Amino acid sequence: MHLSKIKMVNDLLGIKPKLDYKNLDKQPKNIQLEALKIDGNAIRYIKNPSHLFKMTALKSSCGKCFQYIKNPSEELQLAAAKISSSHAFKYMKNPSEKVILNGLLYCTEATIRYCENIPKDLLIKAINSDYEIIQYIKNPSEELQLAAVNCGANAINFIKNPTNAVKLAAIKKDYYITYSLYDLSDEMILCAIKQEPSLFCSIKERQKISKAIRDEVLKLAPESINWVNNPTKEEIKNAFSRDTESVSHWLLLKQPIYFLKKLQEIKTLKEILN
Repeated sequence: MHLSKIKMVNDLLGIKPKLDYKNLDKQPKNIQLEALKIDGNAIRYIKNPSHLFKMTALKSSCGKCFQYIKNPSEELQLAAAKISSSHAFKYMKNPSEKVILNGLLYCTEATIRYCENIPKDLLIKAINSDYEIIQYIKNPSEELQLAAVNCGANAINFIKNPTNAVKLAAIKKDYYITYSLYDLSDEMILCAIKQEPSLFCSIKERQKISKAIRDEVLKLAPESINWVNNPTKEEIKNAFSRDTESVSHWLLLKQPIYFLKKLQEIKTLKEILN
């Protein structure tokens, strides 16, 4: 049976046959080509295969035949990159910058793993195309981290141990990213609160902030008193003077006994804080 018919039957049955290719080099070119369509790894039995044969083998084997191809051209390397062949990059020697860039876009993890000394400008180009690439770079420099965050604040979620400068840049770009960050400095918290005062309630480590920053927060958003642990009387008084409704609500919910006792002694809520 002709090899093309064998392939058609096997495709219908979901079978990938194990054929004997040891004498494939002695077969006519059309038979060799049909064999490569069935199993690209068979190219190792063909001496001096043509470019067509190499491309056919590459596609049918999803790049797994790359180790059997001697002196692959840049075109072949690019084809391997575009079909996301991690196996091909394992055996690729001295790929060009064009190949590396395509590899970073289509086969990121393998490219970074197997290609040594990738130029910084190529990494930045790749990050500019897809900031999630940063997650595959081991110990990325602050410059690379900033490049990723400048493309989108959410990139910080793909960076292990981002620097303070990177966190601040992410917050400036999108203050809502504060929700997912830890170890925020006073500067970062203030930057976020100035953009959106209500964010204070969602900052994970808000109880660790300094008094100076807490005072700034309460000036910008008096209602934040609702999420301050053990606020001082002075803080309550200042917050109340700026937002009577919010602080009254807080007193009723958080300190009802204190509120009711005072309410018996005085006529107005303002006197509680005098």
